[in-house]
Amino acid sequence: MSEPITIGYGTNKWIKDASNKMIGLYHNYVGNGFQALNLNFTAVPYQVPVGKKLIVLNIRTSYSDFDFYINGTIGGTTGGKRFHTGSGSGSYGAMSHTNWDCYMEVPAGNYINTYITSNSNGITLIGVEVDA
Repeated sequence: MSEPITIGYGTNKWIKDASNKMIGLYHNYVGNGFQALNLNFTAVPYQVPVGKKLIVLNIRTSYSDFDFYINGTIGGTTGGKRFHTGSGSGSYGAMSHTNWDCYMEVPAGNYINTYITSNSNGITLIGVEVDA
């Protein structure tokens, strides 16, 4: 079997080489509060490495409202809200298991922090880590 020559999601593609890789970020949180997204189903918060940037291409959520903040500290919000899903059963309407294609660049040294506003929630981000 041969190696794929491109990586990416949807119509966004990069040539596969040593400097580009697919990244999956995940968080399954019960409760409310600020959390950093973890790398590939581990308990390790993902921080974009020095000299790289993460390009988020897809966001999937379940049963909740999520706010995303790009910040250099775990749980930090001083970078300002970057994205709000508006799913869930609150004032935004019930849209469980939502799926958004997007293009959001996250600079080196940053975490993607979420504020989860309901219980029993899951979130997955798919992106490509590339040279900055």
